[in-house]
Amino acid sequence: MKPAQSPVPLWLRAAYFILGTGLLFWLPIEDTGLTSPLLFAGGAGVLVGVHAWLRFAATPCLAIWTRYPASGMILGGAIPLLAGFLMVFKNGLHAHGFPDFSPDDLGRLLRWTPWGAAAGLAGGLAASLWRQKGCP
Repeated sequence: MKPAQSPVPLWLRAAYFILGTGLLFWLPIEDTGLTSPLLFAGGAGVLVGVHAWLRFAATPCLAIWTRYPASGMILGGAIPLLAGFLMVFKNGLHAHGFPDFSPDDLGRLLRWTPWGAAAGLAGGLAASLWRQKGCP
């Protein structure tokens, strides 16, 4: 009997593992910049986007113009929100007298959400154009 094929390729699972391991190494470090949470959230967004790209590979031609842009917009808008969650989680995890990230940092990050959604929409439209090549 042949084992069942995993729906997620090995290289994508390895990338998820590397991202998660990097996140675990970042959590105990005293880091107050916005770069690290945005990089981790952006990396997670890219991996989920690649996962969606592979999952939607057999998408009918007409649905390409709705699925890819909608997925891109949702993922792009979720990246600043995920980065904000990581910042709040790290503040709670450390639990010392002063937070690693101030409320101003969190507010500044959350104001980027519409721009992230617009960038994700643009990426989704680009993915739709790329996938449209093989359609009649």
